[in-house]
Amino acid sequence: MTFGRHILFFIGCISLSGCGAPNDAALPKTAVVSENAVKPQKIISINPCIDAILIKVAEPSQIAAISHYSKNPVSSSISAQDAAKYPAIGDNIEEIIAKKPDMVFATFASPQMENTLSKAGIKIISLSIPQSIDESKEQIRQIADAVHGKARGEGVIKQIDDAIASAAPNSMAAYGQDAPKHIDALIWGGGGLVPGKGTLIDDMMAKAGLNNYSSQYGLDQWDILPLEYLVQQPPAIFFNSAKQRGQTGQNGTIGQDDAARISGHRVLNMLASKMQVERFEPKLLSCGGPNIIEAMAVFRDARNKYEGLK
Repeated sequence: MTFGRHILFFIGCISLSGCGAPNDAALPKTAVVSENAVKPQKIISINPCIDAILIKVAEPSQIAAISHYSKNPVSSSISAQDAAKYPAIGDNIEEIIAKKPDMVFATFASPQMENTLSKAGIKIISLSIPQSIDESKEQIRQIADAVHGKARGEGVIKQIDDAIASAAPNSMAAYGQDAPKHIDALIWGGGGLVPGKGTLIDDMMAKAGLNNYSSQYGLDQWDILPLEYLVQQPPAIFFNSAKQRGQTGQNGTIGQDDAARISGHRVLNMLASKMQVERFEPKLLSCGGPNIIEAMAVFRDARNKYEGLK
């Protein structure tokens, strides 16, 4: 049985043009950047996930603007401090041209945007959506090469590799433990959105020795799961990725504190003795890149806590 299919997922991704997408989605082809290209001096990103990579691999002086989504805690994949360092911009073509950039990064860029910017002499690089850690690392390299920040890009990738190694189950071998089995875990986002098999999140969980439990509920790659379904088959670890108080929506209002509401949900109270509940920030659910480092640390700590309890 499936719940809601991909409806909520596509609503979120169309608005952000930045979260992980099902494999059957139409993805723009990856741009190929010449190593002999002139170093860009005014770069714009209109995607919050790309923002997170760009600020790590480009020189600050190269960045003319980041996506306006990065100024909103709900949709941002970078810290408020980092977002405050750069001007924000929307995806309006006229607004972009007025900034006179020499390079623009986007995902799901429309043919109209690509044609108009190209005619204006602006290089637009349209990137696909990573579905694995390897694909995310390749995207980091593509962006780094485009902005002439190859060494910085490799530095980010080294940090990701270190985070993965630190979170791997066999990293506990030094403590005399046998290689443990994968632990059943589920990530539950706002509105019940759950990442399934074949997603970037699924790849990260596997690397951390966690089994994505979504398949036990018959869910698709991204799907909706009512909390009530946990009663019959609770995972060992439940990651709450609903928004918290202080994380505002586009209209600037706080609204209901979903994270607190979910934490106090009767189902979770019923399963308190059967299921370890952990926090998983929404930004980690939406983007890869440098966020993989933080996500792997969350998975590692949750797993170590669970092993300590057992």
